[in-house]
Amino acid sequence: DVATDEAQLMDACRRHGVSGALIQPFICRPSIPETRGIHDRIHALCRSHPGALYGMASINPYLPEEEYFAEASRCVRSLGFRGVKLATTAHGVKPSGRAGMRVFEAARALGVAVMVHTGGGDFGNPAHLSAPLRAFPDLSVIIAHGGGDQQELTMELAARHDNATVEPSWGARG
Repeated sequence: DVATDEAQLMDACRRHGVSGALIQPFICRPSIPETRGIHDRIHALCRSHPGALYGMASINPYLPEEEYFAEASRCVRSLGFRGVKLATTAHGVKPSGRAGMRVFEAARALGVAVMVHTGGGDFGNPAHLSAPLRAFPDLSVIIAHGGGDQQELTMELAARHDNATVEPSWGARG
């Protein structure tokens, strides 16, 4: 939830028996100072819960390349974040496009995974993951939300690519 603060998040984890989690910004902000501030808050929260919470960077892929990589590098190398998120729908970016591929390149250079938002329209269509999965076979790619309404395609991608993992939130609905 966008309005959830650190105390509310930790209370929800305790109530639901969650002992470990990746924490990431809801939406990457359009500027580096805003993004940096959010990442710093996540880092502080993770430091206060070592071994239980881990950060994941989320950076607007349309920022200048050097700014994008500098913040991704800071998050991984200085803050200890475990991966980067590609927020396809929030930023209007296809994973196979130039800006999307930059995220995969940065993650590979930094030795971390990429979590890709799927579902919610054309930008989140898992079909756009075919090219990055082929281009970066050594990179762990997490297909978030089970592909949304494209679950069959998501399962086919995961079966064809050893580097793909499916995260099932928003997946099959009863």
